[in-house]
Amino acid sequence: MRKLLVFLLTLCLIIPSLPGAAAMAEENPENPASSMQHFYITPNLFTAFGSWTLSGDWVTGRATGSTPEEANGEGGDPAIAKVNITKAANYRLWVRDRDYATNQPGTRTFHVAVDGVMAEERFGDHGMEGFRWSEAGVYFLEEGEHELSLLDTSGFYARCEGFFLTEDLNLTPPENKEELLEIVKPASPFDLLPPADFPEWAKEDVAALETGSIENDSVKVVFHRGQGSQGSLVQNEIFVKEGGAWVSVKGKTEELGFLMMSALNSEYAGEKEQFLLAKQTALVNGVAKSLVVEDYFKSGLPVWFIPSDFEKLDDDTVVLTFPNTEANLTVTFELDDLSDDPKVTLNVTFPQAGAYSFLLYSGDGVDYEDYDTVTAPLLYVKKAVPDGASMIPESYLFTPMATLHYTPEQSKTPGKQLTAGVVMDPESVPQGFSYPDTSTFGLVLRDQERHVRPQLVAPLFGTESSVFNSGDSYEVSYRIVNRFGSWYDTLTHVSERLFNFTDLRTNYFHSINEAIYNATDLMMDDDYGGWDPVNMAHYNMEERHLTTVSNAMTAVQRYLLTENEEILDERAAPTLAYMLSRLRYHFKTTNSPGGGNYVSNPPSQMGGPVENYSASVYGGLYEMTQGRMPFLMDRAIQTAKETGNLAGVTDQAALHKYTGDADYLVKLKALADQYLENYPNAPANREQRFVSGFIYGDYIPMVTTFLAAYEATGEQKYLDAAEDSARLLATGVWTTG
Repeated sequence: MRKLLVFLLTLCLIIPSLPGAAAMAEENPENPASSMQHFYITPNLFTAFGSWTLSGDWVTGRATGSTPEEANGEGGDPAIAKVNITKAANYRLWVRDRDYATNQPGTRTFHVAVDGVMAEERFGDHGMEGFRWSEAGVYFLEEGEHELSLLDTSGFYARCEGFFLTEDLNLTPPENKEELLEIVKPASPFDLLPPADFPEWAKEDVAALETGSIENDSVKVVFHRGQGSQGSLVQNEIFVKEGGAWVSVKGKTEELGFLMMSALNSEYAGEKEQFLLAKQTALVNGVAKSLVVEDYFKSGLPVWFIPSDFEKLDDDTVVLTFPNTEANLTVTFELDDLSDDPKVTLNVTFPQAGAYSFLLYSGDGVDYEDYDTVTAPLLYVKKAVPDGASMIPESYLFTPMATLHYTPEQSKTPGKQLTAGVVMDPESVPQGFSYPDTSTFGLVLRDQERHVRPQLVAPLFGTESSVFNSGDSYEVSYRIVNRFGSWYDTLTHVSERLFNFTDLRTNYFHSINEAIYNATDLMMDDDYGGWDPVNMAHYNMEERHLTTVSNAMTAVQRYLLTENEEILDERAAPTLAYMLSRLRYHFKTTNSPGGGNYVSNPPSQMGGPVENYSASVYGGLYEMTQGRMPFLMDRAIQTAKETGNLAGVTDQAALHKYTGDADYLVKLKALADQYLENYPNAPANREQRFVSGFIYGDYIPMVTTFLAAYEATGEQKYLDAAEDSARLLATGVWTTG
């Protein structure tokens, strides 16, 4: 810790004092018109959020009622930003507020206060769609710190993106953010902290004075100790056996080190999309400063632990030691019986209370163009990765791993495909479901230079697990994975070997048939199955008094499987009646409020048949009823879709099956080929992070569409696409639960 204190004292002497915790005023002496001070204060610079919630780039007020009339704006605590004025003058204050053009405009309102005095102007009622700059007024501000507050006076989903304070009373802040940033950038107090770059001296090719290694039948890790420009230095290489020979997958001069990000405190501040936001407090220029951060490498003071010595304890274990005094760290590399992959364990004791997190990785990052596929389920399973070093919490890691797959042309081992990365060791993965604020570790997919690199971070900032008292200890383990195989082979290896994931097709207590019969019993139970005999459908749990027919063929199928007349009379026939007498698969007999809003202007109108379904469903029902209802086939032909997606392909497949008309097969192939060009994992779409922002990984339609095309045509390309899609679907399985 002595080195840290000396460093901070030195920092105090060489860095000028901050002009403001929230924003820095910028001046341009070459242009007098731009020499006036401006402050752009975004929500991540707020010192307190009160009863407001940070929601990515903006803050959201309370919801005290389901309608504006029910909402109560009394009470609530202000969100606070502070600005340090270095020049007494008149300043015009602008507020970035949101309104809606058509969705209850002017109802999500709030007020602002300057130094505790509320302005008369009401915000959130400009009537335009989206965020806009609205004027609060002109204030004379003396030198010193001033407080800007957001007051949630409506209690109904108010939203604000921050403040713009300017000495130029004639300046209207531009709506375009890029143009605004040309005037002034938000000033982060953490900008004065040193960068987290890996020390260049530790990448020098140092002559080895001592060498030791551990190996098994698949992997060998070699350690070299030499004398670097900054003292004793340990580097390592990793080899994988292929065809009886050891092949290098990590070079000696690639990074070997452990980054500890250090702060005084860390709190959960919210999420921005799927990225964790942490409110960090750290010493800056000798003063404790707080900031909400998304970038892991800007979350505090970086401390690099570069190994200076190693000791080989036995044939399978090597321990690294470090000269640092900021924490007492030892790192153990070992090979065990659980997996061929090397296990790396960090044991650390913290002399000083604070918040700490370690970066866990292996080797150097690569350019975005130099790999083929990233595998970090659930969210990142294609080509795309985040733009920066955002923190992805454990709750989104259905398999806690991150690997990059390299084609034979991209690989470090030319001519061989390689999948390499890191996996959290099962011992360090808690059992149970986690949320972002309860996650114990996370993932970062960009390094300090924005290269792509699989990196785990533990403990995760923004959670209680990252805060320690003086003398506390912490241990975490991860695995380094390098395999000459596909990304899916590696996912299978990690799931089965490390997390003991078992093939779901293996019967356990019952058979699949027994499961079908159990589901049938539940379907036939009016109470537990939620059957509405008046609406002739099952209740929808998302809205009061709503029934939904989500799969019209299920009840008829159950009857055909069992030949149970009770199913025919009480479920199959009513379902068919519903299909012919309702306009939509959602139906509501009352106008009672509660839950979702799936039916506009309830109660629902009678009519029919149900418009949501088309040829594949009506044709299926025609086949299941053995042709006894010709209307169903007429309906199938009338409603057949010709779209390049699941509906179009399955509808044309159904018509070809039931009519034998070759024209339908021609249409099917054209639609399937169109889908092959545009489906979510097509080459043109691999830059998109995930399929759907609602459920993140909806790959089921992809599998079903291509299987339908293959069954109708027998063409291998559709089966191959179905298999690729099914592999993506498999990444959505929670393998650690």
